[in-house]
Amino acid sequence: MTLKKVAILIPVKNGKFLILKRADWTRKGGFWNFPGGSVDEGETPYEAGVRELEEEADLYADEEQLKYFGKMSMENKLLHFYGTKTFDGEVTINKESSDFVWITIPELKNYKFLPLEEWLEKALEEYIGA
Repeated sequence: MTLKKVAILIPVKNGKFLILKRADWTRKGGFWNFPGGSVDEGETPYEAGVRELEEEADLYADEEQLKYFGKMSMENKLLHFYGTKTFDGEVTINKESSDFVWITIPELKNYKFLPLEEWLEKALEEYIGA
């Protein structure tokens, strides 16, 4: 079975990262997550991450400035995780989200968010602190 590729792009500014609250009518509605989505045919995960960030949060990232954190499989999907500190725009969420917030890793426990894998939490911490 082929895993569906998904790209996750985590914008970081001022020591915080962006999470989005999924609208109630969506799959996993009410949960918070990172901006991201499916990699389309003919698209690289880098390109998909940039496109998804634009579609979901109206932020424009430079593909060449992305930091690759790693990948993991989950629910028949292969998730590729990236971070960026270089982007333009102000957050404007689309209809798939009902809210957004810039938070630190310790604040994540206050949100209905799937637990972060330890390696991803460490990579994100190091990136935020760098």
